Amino acid sequence: MGIFVSSNGNFTLPFVLLLLGIPLIAIGKQRCIDSQDLSCSLFLVNLQSPFQWTLGVLCLLLSFICIILDSVSNSSDGKRISDEEVETELLSSHYHQDEILDLIQKNITEAVQLLLRNEQGKTDNTSVYQKQVESIERKAVVYLNSLAFKVSKQQQIQKMNKEPVDSELNLLCQEAAYKTLVAFDTHDKIVSSSISLLALVAKDEKVQERTLYQADRYGLDVPIKAMRDALARSKLVKEPKEENEFVEAELQRKACLLLGALADGAAESQDLSIVTKITEEDGLEAIIDAIDWYRLHAEVCNWGLWALFTLCFGHRGNKKLFVRMQGIQKSCEAITNIINDYRQAKQEKDIKLKESTLSAIDVARHGVALLFDVLRYDESDPDLDIEYIRSMSLNGGLHKMLISMMNAFSENKEIMMMAQQMLIATGYCGNIPEFAGSIVLR
Repeated sequence: MGIFVSSNGNFTLPFVLLLLGIPLIAIGKQRCIDSQDLSCSLFLVNLQSPFQWTLGVLCLLLSFICIILDSVSNSSDGKRISDEEVETELLSSHYHQDEILDLIQKNITEAVQLLLRNEQGKTDNTSVYQKQVESIERKAVVYLNSLAFKVSKQQQIQKMNKEPVDSELNLLCQEAAYKTLVAFDTHDKIVSSSISLLALVAKDEKVQERTLYQADRYGLDVPIKAMRDALARSKLVKEPKEENEFVEAELQRKACLLLGALADGAAESQDLSIVTKITEEDGLEAIIDAIDWYRLHAEVCNWGLWALFTLCFGHRGNKKLFVRMQGIQKSCEAITNIINDYRQAKQEKDIKLKESTLSAIDVARHGVALLFDVLRYDESDPDLDIEYIRSMSLNGGLHKMLISMMNAFSENKEIMMMAQQMLIATGYCGNIPEFAGSIVLR
């Protein structure tokens, strides 16, 4: 199916070439039969071959070459498309969002009925029951990802054509994600897909309104609880498999992305209600815990630090809570670990390690922005104990982290400027690394 039909349901080039080549070969063969002056040797072309035969053979050869090249390319890149991905894109292309929501509801009902039958002892064959469970779980992921694919495609079109946001689709996605989260709250892969879908539609004003004013059905407690429960499960596994650890880390990354997307821009609009609600539902603590546990995962740290910045920026209460929860110490430790891995990869030219730390500069940017904002003196808040915050920072290894960051990214103007100011403000007495980039405007 993948050879002849693309992931969006269209025919591939090899298939089109085959469709052209076979009839041409048949026509050429018939001409050879009708005329003794023409020659049609099997897959051979010569001066006596009819034009149709030559063109048909060429089409077949090109088709086989395309198939081989595609196979080699996918194998070398490690990007072979799975059946699940093909099904996701086909479902997104050929089903309306309402139909996908109906499929999600039907799948949830099947899951509940299967669970009840198992509890009542009506499933004698364990292997059959397990296959049914796996089928339901696989369909749950496919349905959610198909909606995510549909939303992403729609957002690209709207951005290109400068069209208004399709809130109807976004609200439907929110409903689908919440229903699935409640039904499959202990399955990490499904939870990850649900949270990913919520993150895609998080910036929609109507989605945020529903989150605030219909909290009984769409409250932030559901995704935040799923995030924290998943982290608690991860901590119980002493030696996790690499594949499982990747899924668990991705779940935390997407959850950080969701909470950050909800809070992003709240300070500029001067409406901090959703930011406050996230903190009330332990969202701030959940992000800090995720960064602390996955302090060696660059992507989790990157989006976790960004989410913390969006939650703390312009919100005094969240800044104070961030400091009390040892957010500064844990952030400094996570940033230091990622930068050390990045520098080690550069020195040893370790390709695998380098690929895992590609976002190291983003970790540094988001981390330095967060700490710069938290350490900044706010004259409008007389209750702010800036000396206490700075002492917590120094005890948390702020100076060591900033020096390491400046040495690693000495050509980045933003990082160097903010780090330098923090070092001076907190009384650093050593040598401060200098900016090594260009100051010429381009």
